Amino acid sequence: MTARLRRAAAVALLAAALAGCGIRPTSVPVDAGSAPTRARCGGENPPTPGATPREGAQLMDVYFVCGAKIAPVRRNMERAQGVPAAQARQTLKQELLDALRDGPGAKESLDGYSTGVDDIALVRARTGDPAAAVRFDRDPEQLTRTALAQLVCTYAGLGDGREAVLGTAHRLREYACTDEVRENPSRVLNGVRDFEG
Repeated sequence: MTARLRRAAAVALLAAALAGCGIRPTSVPVDAGSAPTRARCGGENPPTPGATPREGAQLMDVYFVCGAKIAPVRRNMERAQGVPAAQARQTLKQELLDALRDGPGAKESLDGYSTGVDDIALVRARTGDPAAAVRFDRDPEQLTRTALAQLVCTYAGLGDGREAVLGTAHRLREYACTDEVRENPSRVLNGVRDFEG
């Protein structure tokens, strides 16, 4: 076989291989999106999985880690009945923290959710605190930025969903739960300020 014949055979083989890839050319632009991943929570529009409303409970968003982001998962939180409002709020705050520390359920874990919140506990609110303020036994800024963002966005649900007032027995700070924070939890300290009450 001559060199010319070998080259012609190689070109014909290459052309056949390229033509047989199964993708037909089109004049219409097609955006097929990104490749699928096992972590369904990490898509551009992750689902908000979780609970259906239960009698005597309220649905709250608890934010879990989802790849490099945080994303909400719905949870039923029991409504404390027959107790003063301040006690009912403290009970709800504790339930939210318990949900964060317990982490996602088995199916949610398979879908890619996790938690970074672990060793932190609530302390009692002080007289004059705003209703949605949450005080901890240590500075929440000692947690990872992702865990802090989980706290911020979860507890923002006690108010308007955009801000959380968190701190220790001695100091409160205001944190924003923005799209930027949900997409990049390391930015959770951007714009943080001491609470002036």
